[in-house]
Amino acid sequence: MSIGGRTSHRRRKEETTVAAYERYHSGQTVPGGMGGGAALSDIWIYKEFLEYGIEERIHKVLSAELPELGLSDEELTRIREIDRARRDQRLKELATKERKKGQR
Repeated sequence: MSIGGRTSHRRRKEETTVAAYERYHSGQTVPGGMGGGAALSDIWIYKEFLEYGIEERIHKVLSAELPELGLSDEELTRIREIDRARRDQRLKELATKERKKGQR
């Protein structure tokens, strides 16, 4: 089973985040906009989600021990900061590549 693909949307004044999951068999390729990967064990989670520190809760939601991730405002803020830093790093790397390409 893999988990990935966060989609945020606003409903009234509260923000909701949806995590989608799909079933894969061991050895299958898991495609995805976050880089994809391979399903090698009982559960495969995007490495970015591991950085959020919520792996245990993801397992509990998928095994029906919890109805939802139940992220606090502080956790959502931290996740957004991680995402922002990751995006900024990617943009910086792209700009460096473009500069080097222009110098040739």
